[in-house]
Amino acid sequence: MCNHIDGDKNKCCGCQACEDICPKGCIAFRTDEEGFLYPAVDESACIRCGLCRKVCPSNYKDFIDERNVDIYVARNHSDEVVKHSSSGGAFTTICQHWIGKDAVVYGAGFDENLKLTHERATTWRECEKFRKSKYLQSDVNHSYSKVEKDLQNGKRVLFSGTPCQCATLKEYLQLHRIKQENLLLVNILCHGVPAQKLFDMHKEELEKRNGKLQAYIFRSKKPIKGCVNSRSAELIFQSGKHQLVDMSSDAFLKGFYERLFIRPACANCKFAQRNRTGDITLADAWQIEKTIPEWNSLEGISLIFINTAKGKAILEGITGKLEIRKSSMEWAVSVQDVLSEPTKMHPRRSEFFKLLPVYGFSKAVSKATHRTILQRAKSRLGRMIKRLAALQSKGVDKSWKKEIAESIR
Repeated sequence: MCNHIDGDKNKCCGCQACEDICPKGCIAFRTDEEGFLYPAVDESACIRCGLCRKVCPSNYKDFIDERNVDIYVARNHSDEVVKHSSSGGAFTTICQHWIGKDAVVYGAGFDENLKLTHERATTWRECEKFRKSKYLQSDVNHSYSKVEKDLQNGKRVLFSGTPCQCATLKEYLQLHRIKQENLLLVNILCHGVPAQKLFDMHKEELEKRNGKLQAYIFRSKKPIKGCVNSRSAELIFQSGKHQLVDMSSDAFLKGFYERLFIRPACANCKFAQRNRTGDITLADAWQIEKTIPEWNSLEGISLIFINTAKGKAILEGITGKLEIRKSSMEWAVSVQDVLSEPTKMHPRRSEFFKLLPVYGFSKAVSKATHRTILQRAKSRLGRMIKRLAALQSKGVDKSWKKEIAESIR
């Protein structure tokens, strides 16, 4: 049985693979009081085959040693591609290279009701909804068994998702003895996922004031308050109204970036480390302008981890479409903390979920994240002390900055 059956929600990541692999169909996913999906087992139908335990990513061990991972920073040559990407257009470039005869792509996209679901695409037009970040957990929608069928039918398959989803698919196919030479796994550096239920509550509040919400575009690159803000979003309503929001004006963004309501297992994520899984890992090259002044991370620069020979072959095929430079794991860790430890939950997370049914989504976020002047001062002082300690450990002459700059050029 799955780990969740033991009552430990700190292990279940909600990948839904146990449901897909069960030969008796006796596992179904149900939402808990926080809105997250967890498996429920029909014990009377269970044959104790153990496949659900074997496929569970909490047992995954097949990591790729960081010493075998090549790291790059890159942006697509096309400003239009970068404009419509969250980062530098690496995922778009890979998809456009992959899609074609006998090729399919699986990715997470919003449907007409803004439910995030993994879907199957056979054309670039269908792939477009997989672009850009979406900060909530997707419904995998039986994609593991669909990928299995595609591979059996001779298709080339690109599957994109979180590290736990990609690792689970690999394990699922191994358990079913499916050859994977035609499979490309592309994952993201994940900072934790909120539940669809919370996004739906936020959407309902927005629609009460503005009418039907047609699109919620995370990581908008349109200027807000005079500058580009990586923690912003563009809201598009059926009425034609467009609204730019950031953490100060949007409760979902504030709650997500303060890690107020991520899934419990995300705070114990075994994939938050330097050793990787999948063929390619994609992320943001934050603060790249400190080492490459002509680049701007807010405009979008991709951080690319090439983990396998398959990943390397893809990179060689798309290099002509990218402005690309070699980087290092040390630099990547300096701008992406989930390479060293899982995301930390907000200390008032439990209080938020107690407030939620009483006050509604936005007010619960506001009350749970409110800090007094003294608390804000303590937090700022703590960051200053941490920064000074880091500088001191690297040497007063700041030669470490030069080392990092040289490693990325």
